[in-house]
Amino acid sequence: MPDRSGSFDFLGTAMHVTATADEWVEGMISAFPDFVADCELRGDVFSLRIIQTDKLPDPPDLPLTWEGRMPDGYQGRILEAEDEAYLTVEDRVAVSWSYRYKDAKAFVLPDSQSEFFTSAAIAVIDAALARDGQYLLHGACLVDRQSNRVILICAPSGAGKTTTSMALAHDGFSLVTDDASVVIPAGSAALAWGLPRALKVHRKTAELLPWVGQMQDCWDASGEQAVPLADLAGRLSTAKPAAREVAAVVLLGPRSAGGHVVERLSKADLLMALAHDNVAARPGGMTIKAQARFEALAEVVARVPALMLSAGTELRTLPGILAEALEQHALQVVAR
Repeated sequence: MPDRSGSFDFLGTAMHVTATADEWVEGMISAFPDFVADCELRGDVFSLRIIQTDKLPDPPDLPLTWEGRMPDGYQGRILEAEDEAYLTVEDRVAVSWSYRYKDAKAFVLPDSQSEFFTSAAIAVIDAALARDGQYLLHGACLVDRQSNRVILICAPSGAGKTTTSMALAHDGFSLVTDDASVVIPAGSAALAWGLPRALKVHRKTAELLPWVGQMQDCWDASGEQAVPLADLAGRLSTAKPAAREVAAVVLLGPRSAGGHVVERLSKADLLMALAHDNVAARPGGMTIKAQARFEALAEVVARVPALMLSAGTELRTLPGILAEALEQHALQVVAR
């Protein structure tokens, strides 16, 4: 049986995917429907080949760059040199890619769709984007419906990005993604867009946002369940991915015992927080690719307002409070 193939356009970054089994390309199409290309792309295209196997290959002899829990909760490990990298996810998926030749091979065990599509595929897309000057950021992306600019809400996993994003998208903002944003530092203004994915909604989020309604009784061991954005239609506003000017980067602070608190944050503190959550560094220091990511984040932080948000208990008032803070900050910037 010939390989199944598909083409994707991640807002200027082209990717061609082939696989030894139909389900893997179909899974890519289902996971990233907003980026499916109408025709096969040509020219400078990043290629990904997905190979289903009963045994993962031995890892290459490369320095360990990072090891730990990935944003989706799976255990990951990255070995990396200047021109190549190797990622394993839960010892069920292994991906090798070359920055120089713009290609990747993914080796997947049967029944490892979740590990691949929620974690490994994002890492490959990240590598492809970085070659084109676009950088994946662990953060939510929402569109301010008044200005059509985006705000990026950043924090480590478990800090409340999904809850905050859903509260904002209920009134005044439109949600693009709750955890996978892309920043483009080049040009006269910092731009950003988001990779839409299913929301990982926690039990507590459903309790804090009663308008979400009755959830299915399919919570995982962490008390979460994946909810497609389409399932929340009519309850929150969503927006299609498009490169828009960044209005502000908002770092989530500790929950407030009283009302919401939105305050200025030093750009140095914001950059340190973003680097800690997004830039891998091995004992010998950052790779050239990690340094490029750090410099891209620094460019974005230098160009946009930096705010810290400590959300209070009354989440229905959060959209208005944040919109007011953004407007006041914009006026202060103009007045300088």
